[in-house]
Amino acid sequence: MGNLKRRSIKITAPILELLSFFELTYLIELEAELDERLVRNKTPLRLGHKPTKQNIEWSEKDLTNSMKKYRLYSLPGEIKRIT
Repeated sequence: MGNLKRRSIKITAPILELLSFFELTYLIELEAELDERLVRNKTPLRLGHKPTKQNIEWSEKDLTNSMKKYRLYSLPGEIKRIT
């Protein structure tokens, strides 16, 4: 995904402890390039369900800035299996 900074979502001990109550838990990450996310943000379904996306100019600027500022995926080894 280029030279973008990514949002680091750290899974903290309390969250891991909560997840440990379940017999089986999967953490799944979905990724999309900026151009794909900008297209998705304008679909009628998304605009109908997410009022903040209806201001398309603001939404695109916010998305672009977020993708520049944060790392939006985990690195290999950041999420560990709990046994």
